[in-house]
Amino acid sequence: MKVGILGVALLAVGALGAMNVAAQALSAEQDAVTPIQADDVDVGRDADQLRAVLKPIPDIDTTNTALVFNNPTAGVVWVRCAAFSGNGRILGGAALAIPANGVRFIYASDLADGRDFIGSAQCRSNNRVIPSAFILGSGLTDAPTLGGPTWQGNRMRFPIVASF
Repeated sequence: MKVGILGVALLAVGALGAMNVAAQALSAEQDAVTPIQADDVDVGRDADQLRAVLKPIPDIDTTNTALVFNNPTAGVVWVRCAAFSGNGRILGGAALAIPANGVRFIYASDLADGRDFIGSAQCRSNNRVIPSAFILGSGLTDAPTLGGPTWQGNRMRFPIVASF
């Protein structure tokens, strides 16, 4: 009788494992980033424009954050981002397409529709990207980036972004 109970227990564990895999697949499918729609604006800027802005700004009253995305894959990667205020309210968002093996960036001000704020940003991609951030002001500072790949892309969090 113990063998029968052990067999049932193993079968139950196997079924739970299969359900867990199915749930993860469904969750990843729901979290997948959709390509840019007709009403979305692609605000990505290229590497030449990034080179021009990665320097101290003479105006000490101006600060912005550049969110930079490097695409190491052989295809186009779509990224959607949203900005959150210091109180956690969503301020706005933007989308961009990164060409194969390319670099694109957006400003925190793009995410907040030009409003001044200090908060955070969250982004998702439909494939692997390498994110980084730079705070552009009277000095140049790299900012932390958190996250990692999910089944169908990346989830990225920029814990501190500013635009004013």
